[in-house]
Amino acid sequence: MGIILDILVVVILLFCALRASGKPIYRTVANILVLLAVFAGSVLGSFALRPVIQSVFIEPSYAKSVAADMADMVSSPALDDPYLTVAKIDLPALMEKQSAQFSALAESYGVTTQKILEETSGLSGAEASEKALKTIVTPAARDVSWAITYALLFILLLIILKSVGKKLYEKREMTQKMTRNTALGFALGLVTGLLWSYTLIAVLVKCFYPYSFGALSVIGLHGGVDSSFLTRILILLNPF
Repeated sequence: MGIILDILVVVILLFCALRASGKPIYRTVANILVLLAVFAGSVLGSFALRPVIQSVFIEPSYAKSVAADMADMVSSPALDDPYLTVAKIDLPALMEKQSAQFSALAESYGVTTQKILEETSGLSGAEASEKALKTIVTPAARDVSWAITYALLFILLLIILKSVGKKLYEKREMTQKMTRNTALGFALGLVTGLLWSYTLIAVLVKCFYPYSFGALSVIGLHGGVDSSFLTRILILLNPF
């Protein structure tokens, strides 16, 4: 997976560079500005809309799945309300008798058993079990909700700005002779490719990187990023 991610970054860089080398310079510069605007709008919009996606769609689904897994470990019934499901579970007994299974479940959501013990310290009974469930699912639900919101906004804003830009390009190219500079276009194309790699691969991969539940366990993204070079550098440069 690490090699695949790095190859994808290289392909994006070369594709953008070669494509830009045959285009008017102003179009490549405009594409860079559009990409930056789309990125900024998507990030700002995601922080505003993410809580809605998380609370309505993602976190309830994750909570129900984790609660069912916890209930299955102690042969307890799984109810429609995940917090009612775990309320019937004796958390200390579960962590003692099924420590390996519970630890694997928590770690697939990027949470250690030590973190759960810290968060549930001083709590007991249903309150401790409900707090443990929230501790497990909330970070993953937050990151995945942010990634989904970001991706949707990115696509929407890109379509809108590209549509507007296309009309402006056509009008400009009908009235003016366009100059091309292959070397400069290639260099600017590399910049464009780097921005595409960063705004899509680095930003989205970082959101899913800590987790290995569900389909992510099959993809092997966590280990893939650790074994990559270019992708890991882009992720390290991502402040979000």
